[in-house]
Amino acid sequence: MSAPFDTTTSSAIPNRAPVGDWTLERLVLAELTGDEARSVHARLALQTGGLQRLAALERDNVAILKQYPAEEMVPRIERRLRRAEQATERHAFRRGWWTGLLFGAGAAAAAALILFA
Repeated sequence: MSAPFDTTTSSAIPNRAPVGDWTLERLVLAELTGDEARSVHARLALQTGGLQRLAALERDNVAILKQYPAEEMVPRIERRLRRAEQATERHAFRRGWWTGLLFGAGAAAAAALILFA
């Protein structure tokens, strides 16, 4: 059984399934293999408004990239990622410290019960 996002098709049986948004995004971002891209493009051509959806998404991507140029966004995203990683490391250290303390206290209490019972 294939996944619902599977874009592969048999060359003997044309796939007329509607192209989903995720597959359309992958087509525009060139994330599909050559065969997959050709198959998806052929399916879009068979769909009512399929090629218009493709053109609209391509126009939207151009507009977004103009509004948020990669030269500006990449450094901002990398800074946010570093801050998030640092916060996660601090949180993990604190959580690890408390977990160790509680586990140690529990183990000591259990040992005391066994030894002195």
